[in-house]
Amino acid sequence: MVTANNPKSNQKPKKVNHLRHAEYYDMQGTFDALFSRASQGETFDSLMELVFSRDNILLA
Repeated sequence: MVTANNPKSNQKPKKVNHLRHAEYYDMQGTFDALFSRASQGETFDSLMELVFSRDNILLA
């Protein structure tokens, strides 16, 4: 039996590492809440506390 050499068939699917890391550092819920609030038109003026939070720094 002859099989075609298809290099793409041996590749693993790409993982979405940033989502996995965000879940590990318990930031996914925060990001989801911010996205939901922003989708409803809310604006934010004090995100620096979140930006400098320990979990966000570890995620970066």
